Amino acid sequence: MTTYTPGIGNESHTPFYKRYPQGVDPNMPWHYYEFYTPKHIIDAVVEVLGQIDLDPCSNSYTNPNIPAKYLYTKVDNALQYTWYDKVFMNPPYGYAITEWVEKLRHDYEAGHVTEAIMLVPASIGSKWFARMEQYPHCFLDDKLHFLRPLGFTVREARGATAIFYLGQNVGRFCEVFRRLGRMVGCAEEAALVGANGWER
Repeated sequence: MTTYTPGIGNESHTPFYKRYPQGVDPNMPWHYYEFYTPKHIIDAVVEVLGQIDLDPCSNSYTNPNIPAKYLYTKVDNALQYTWYDKVFMNPPYGYAITEWVEKLRHDYEAGHVTEAIMLVPASIGSKWFARMEQYPHCFLDDKLHFLRPLGFTVREARGATAIFYLGQNVGRFCEVFRRLGRMVGCAEEAALVGANGWER
């Protein structure tokens, strides 16, 4: 049985956002730096996974943007826990992203995470991106418009966005996400359905 230990009110651990002050204006409220996954991406993720068991980077316990069964928020430091089952992650961007990507990859390769979808900047040339290129992924055709908390206006991503898939149901991932962008790592599945298959 999967066991999660959410850290509501747990002050014994340092929240990850307090460990990454660089680039954060202390005079600005924290929600100024929060960018939420838009609904059409969430719908596509659920279409692939069937359900989301864990969001390790949730915005809220009471009003989560991602409909996951289990949540970790910024006060929990999800990096200290083992992740399980079906995971969707839109991690903190910037230099903090590396350990989040490595955490997801580690827990998947260790067999704890059964399937995962990860939304990240298309940082081609970065070391963490290179280590993930073995997994199927989608480069979104359009710049993603992130949602903002507290009714803020939508924020357009500065660059391209990539969606990675870790799991055995590659065909389903390719079928769903090819509607949104260019697929990489779907050649075998495309061969099964002819020239108009999943990879493009």
